[in-house]
Amino acid sequence: MAKERHSLTVSDLEKIASLSAGYSGADLRYSNVREEHYCNHNSFCPAQARLQLVTRLMAKERHSLTVSDLEKIASLSAGYSGADLRNVCAEASLGPIRSIDAALIERVRADDVRPLEMRDFEGALGRVRSSVSPADLERYPVLSITLTINNLKEARECLKKAITDQNIPLDLAASFLYYYFETIVCQNTETWKSYGVDIAPKDANVTPLSLLTVRQVQNILEYPKTEQVRQTDDPWMAIYVLGIYRCVRAKAADYKSQIAQRITTQMKSVSAAATDMTEAVSIYQSWENNRTYCTLVAAADMFFHRFPNHHLSNMRIGTTGSRYKDCAALMSLGYIMDLLGLDNLSDLFEWVFLNKIGDEIDSMMKENEELCDQYSYFPYQVDLGLVNKSKYSAAANPHFFEFIHLIGCLLRSQRSMNARHICDSQSMDMLQNSACVAYVYSHTFKVTKVYAKDEEELKALQAVEEELSDYDPWHELTNA
Repeated sequence: MAKERHSLTVSDLEKIASLSAGYSGADLRYSNVREEHYCNHNSFCPAQARLQLVTRLMAKERHSLTVSDLEKIASLSAGYSGADLRNVCAEASLGPIRSIDAALIERVRADDVRPLEMRDFEGALGRVRSSVSPADLERYPVLSITLTINNLKEARECLKKAITDQNIPLDLAASFLYYYFETIVCQNTETWKSYGVDIAPKDANVTPLSLLTVRQVQNILEYPKTEQVRQTDDPWMAIYVLGIYRCVRAKAADYKSQIAQRITTQMKSVSAAATDMTEAVSIYQSWENNRTYCTLVAAADMFFHRFPNHHLSNMRIGTTGSRYKDCAALMSLGYIMDLLGLDNLSDLFEWVFLNKIGDEIDSMMKENEELCDQYSYFPYQVDLGLVNKSKYSAAANPHFFEFIHLIGCLLRSQRSMNARHICDSQSMDMLQNSACVAYVYSHTFKVTKVYAKDEEELKALQAVEEELSDYDPWHELTNA
């Protein structure tokens, strides 16, 4: 309406608002979710996928659209994303109201507003353009998913039964998460970008699916259902399904049992009726290698890491392992920096005396990587399928990983004592290099007096600290 000439008063606009609230409220709540429907030789074509979306959006609206009309809308909207198509429906829903004479607006009841017609969509398609080009869509991580359920209600009924029977089909679990993620909305407080991709502008409403380009096909299946389920069961069932990710990755039986108990505690905090999680979820071991499931897990964790105060952020109890997955070498770097009390990487790197360690450090420290951006896609590169193999894993950097944890062992760090021994190459040279670092940093201390009686004493302390800050442990070692 802002772009059109009109003579409506404030009261007229309020009347329109009340009419539209009763007429198309569902359409006005759509968030910025990028969906791309694609086809290959054995799946639905783009027009068919768009037809399914339009049909679903119109299911609860009053309209006079025929099947032929819906097919025409799907055809005319070629190249539109899911969010664009939702905007088209929202724009079209205003057509019946706009057709009312302004002079009569005060006397019109909601029941008197005509149903949606094809002409409303033709006008909406002329005003709402595709916001995302095919090239832009390819820049987002891709979620390829087969939806085997029509909607969240059916998914809820089937999943509750499957959890009770301890027999959850993976496609059902993925379909439930997809539909449920559509309902999890949070307002973005600042521009969110990663690797040049505009994830969300400031003040935009986002969902976990906003992080992805969604390529969906439908293959509706019949599953056993239960009616003993409510909408309030959705959060704990989502925690259950996401928690499987963490449980199946735990190898030690005792640890797996502890994780299952922690996840159960989180589910019970949401609903006392939640089903306990047990080590029996090990039957879903294959899920760990399923691209669709892992992408959904990563999207959930990235979303809730960005919005930690969301009331559903406890879902991360099952997804945290996705963050920095297969980045053990990179995580070890942060660990040793903290253990030695270092602030700059150069303070550690100047103690590297072996070329193989240096080569592995160089391979990790590449430009244009978002290592320090906590809201980046970077920590989720493995589960989002952005790389085929992580170059930050212990396996990709065995000498560096061994070097770090040899230092930790010599400094009696339990974490390093529990680390895997994965490299025998240049073992004595590596031990000597590590011993050198451990010796120096076990004989130097960075302490300061925290409190002073008066300003004069504080100044004296600062002078001493400045003198000590010039101290070079390497100088002491080479002149010992």
